[in-house]
Amino acid sequence: MTRQVAGGPIVPLPRAPDPYSLNVDLHRLSGEEGAATILSRVTPSTRKINTSFNCLGPSGARVLFDGLRAYRKAQNQGRRQFCLCTTQAKPSSEEEGFLPEWPEDGASAVPHVPTEEELKRTETDVDIWGLREIRLRRNGLGDDGLLTVLRYVAEDKTTRVLDVEDNEIKLLDSTYELAVELLNASNLTELYLSYNFLSTPGAVHFFNNLRIPLRILTFDECAFPVPCAPALAGYLASARGQRLENLDIFNNDLRVAGLQDIIGAVEEGNYALVVNCIDGNCPRSQADLERGLSRRMTAAVVRNYALRERVRNASKRVIMPLRLIAHAKRPPAIGKRKRDEDEEAVNSQPTEPHFPLLELPRELQLLVGRHCSQDAEAFSEAQWLRVLAHALDPSSLSRRAERARVAERCAGLRSSKSWVTKGTMVEEWREEVGCVAWELNQPAEAWQRNQKQDEET
Repeated sequence: MTRQVAGGPIVPLPRAPDPYSLNVDLHRLSGEEGAATILSRVTPSTRKINTSFNCLGPSGARVLFDGLRAYRKAQNQGRRQFCLCTTQAKPSSEEEGFLPEWPEDGASAVPHVPTEEELKRTETDVDIWGLREIRLRRNGLGDDGLLTVLRYVAEDKTTRVLDVEDNEIKLLDSTYELAVELLNASNLTELYLSYNFLSTPGAVHFFNNLRIPLRILTFDECAFPVPCAPALAGYLASARGQRLENLDIFNNDLRVAGLQDIIGAVEEGNYALVVNCIDGNCPRSQADLERGLSRRMTAAVVRNYALRERVRNASKRVIMPLRLIAHAKRPPAIGKRKRDEDEEAVNSQPTEPHFPLLELPRELQLLVGRHCSQDAEAFSEAQWLRVLAHALDPSSLSRRAERARVAERCAGLRSSKSWVTKGTMVEEWREEVGCVAWELNQPAEAWQRNQKQDEET
């Protein structure tokens, strides 16, 4: 937002502080005392924490995340009891905007013994409080501090973003296996590892064994040599890398041979990558070759972006008419005399042409629903089957509404203007049905081959 004074320049308005963010960057906090200072500022509304450009070190990271783990356990225990005790008073779909106040001590004023069904439903939402973003850039964590952070991230299933750039991380022989194992146990979608001089065995093991569907992955200035390129190319071409949208490998040492492997993998087997930076990987004597490779990568990324938008737009357009068609029912049967009278009344009036959709075979009805997307060829057969199964499921709408209510209730707000927005819900639905990126129209053999290669690796 901007503001313009009469006769003066346009001045940007100051941004309102994010009530869900805890920013203590550039505060020169160090060690265990600095970690204690950060913990003292954590509140029940904190969802993002940024402690970049401090000096916590491994010991400070240990104190910080031990404290966050204990805080999270206490918050979830109190809120879970409150959710159980207020289940009977949960608002209906007509009562939008009602969200109960959190009691300060975690107890409820409404005595209620939860049923087995209520207990089961609440047990599935154990992560009521958690940190969605953790940013620890330049804190001198090292490998030991990284393992401390990853242990917390593996437990907190709400964490989606982890930034540990410039932290003297090396992924040495004694740590890289455990680090990748903890990463695979998390729900991260964004991982920032730039400006860490990773060891070649650690980087190769990382790309060969990473399983989580990351969306953003950065390795700027990590001193990757040419031997890391085949492992990275194999990751991009496999089923494990088909959710990766942003890859930065700026200023490494992959050379022309390494870049050719990576670009070939993207051109032939990756339709998800839409942002990429590969500059600074060749010496100046090969600048012309590097520019040519950069143009090839740009062309592949532009292709992926166009295909991705087709899938995303088609999935958003098709779901509502497909639900209507899938659950539509013919008018109930009525008596012969009443039917004859209705037919005479209808025949006496001019009729408008109509399309007898419900009289068609079921397969043709669903085909009409697919073409309601205005781009029926955007879906692969596997994607279409997932979208169709979601639309045919009568409980899909109720599950979506329940997720929205739980998320808003966890944020402790009375309105939908929280970090759970409508756009976030749409993205979660696309993730659920797998319509976030283009898939080959005949993907079965290719995906089975990639999956087999992953298992062998």
